[in-house]
Amino acid sequence: MTIRLGEMEEWRLKNEKIPDSDDEAFVCSHEIQYEDVEDIDRKFHPIGLSVCTEEKQKDFEFIFKAIRDGLFKLDNSSTYKPDVLIADGSDAIRNAFNCIFESNKMVMCWAHVRIYLDKKLCLINDNNERHEVISDIEKLQICNSTHYFQLALELF
Repeated sequence: MTIRLGEMEEWRLKNEKIPDSDDEAFVCSHEIQYEDVEDIDRKFHPIGLSVCTEEKQKDFEFIFKAIRDGLFKLDNSSTYKPDVLIADGSDAIRNAFNCIFESNKMVMCWAHVRIYLDKKLCLINDNNERHEVISDIEKLQICNSTHYFQLALELF
């Protein structure tokens, strides 16, 4: 799906009025901002960020539904279907993603993995051994496909 900036601006103008229903998404900022990352093959991946007061499945379903429906309004010829969810491991996020997009492929956010690893690896007293383990795990992290990850995992 390709969305031009002009189409995003047009959609924003149509959706900037605060709706009467609490269950309807709306634009709360006039600036169009996006973030992205590129993988090892320089493939562009848009990323999203949401802030909610509670982290319940229904809250994430609302967010994912708003994204899906908003993109459909921009280009009603196709349905947005992400390949993978990158999150912190929350069951509420994973279940909501699966419910709205019918996909359960989830990847743990690398920053969250590193935090967890650092907590566990502090149990290894030998600094050299700890750094070797971290180095091996970091090499696994840069695998750009499940196939290569599984092959590399067998080596370790």
